[in-house]
Amino acid sequence: MSAHDDLRGLGRALRLTARRLRVQALAWILPLWLGMASFAPAYQDAYFSESGGAGDAGGASGNAVVEALRASPGTRLLYGELPDPGTIGQLVQWEGGTYLLVCTALMAVLLTCRLLRADEDEGLTELLRDTGTGRWVPFLAPVLVIWAAIGVLAILAGGTLAAEAQEIEGLGQAGGWALAGVTAVVGWGFSGLAAVVCQLARSAAGARPLALACVGMAFMLRVAADQWEVTWLRWLTPLGWRDLVAPYTDDDPVPLAVCTAICGALVAIAGTLYAHREYADGYLPDRATSGRRWRIHGYADLLTRLSTRTTLAWVAAITCFSALFGSMTEGILT
Repeated sequence: MSAHDDLRGLGRALRLTARRLRVQALAWILPLWLGMASFAPAYQDAYFSESGGAGDAGGASGNAVVEALRASPGTRLLYGELPDPGTIGQLVQWEGGTYLLVCTALMAVLLTCRLLRADEDEGLTELLRDTGTGRWVPFLAPVLVIWAAIGVLAILAGGTLAAEAQEIEGLGQAGGWALAGVTAVVGWGFSGLAAVVCQLARSAAGARPLALACVGMAFMLRVAADQWEVTWLRWLTPLGWRDLVAPYTDDDPVPLAVCTAICGALVAIAGTLYAHREYADGYLPDRATSGRRWRIHGYADLLTRLSTRTTLAWVAAITCFSALFGSMTEGILT
């Protein structure tokens, strides 16, 4: 079979996938874009405006805030190290950039699992293949559309920050586009990672929590890289790529090129797994059934046993986040 036959119907599949995804993509993109656009004006009004103190007073207020944020272990854990000297741009990429990158990672993971694996579980992929499309179309169309959605978010964020740089001192245009590049590669990286997970798992129900766990592991690696000051560890986590590019500080384009190549390699690995995987199957062991025998005493006992793992996972997550934000509040108040 020729390459043309393998890609037959790709254009129509791309249009169909984009049409199906438009509401979900906009539901992610618009709030993230508007939220990112509000950070720089908020910082300027709160800490760096002349109304907060003319001349040196405004600078002293800003410096005091920067030092307070650096002294809080909770903020360092959540956002990483705040670069010197703490300009508006550095604060934007430090706090706002963290929220943007984490939410972009979640968007990429959830949309990829939806289109790559849930469609297969529901028979939509089989229906698409029955129309005569090539064998690579059900894999490439979702990946390309999701990458395009992530690119739109990155362009909107970068363009907005570049426009705000004309009115806000300390918010350079190069830094805004550097942060946009980081947003793109982080989203593409997690999309590629989720695509690999979708080939390994046997269903969307198995792929989704595993892919979300990868986001959590990436965050933990980024925290470890900050705490131990190990630069090479940041290459192993997409959430650490921002510190390699350093928007509003170095604006280094070389890590962006390397990270883009890593994203492409992840998609290539996922494609290789896809080419050798049976339809509606996966590489991980099947744990849908168990040979264990339970002594069940009614419906409530069965429901409790089935929901124990999920409940413990939520309790652990809520406890960790409560401790994290509690330490942030304590550090800021003191």
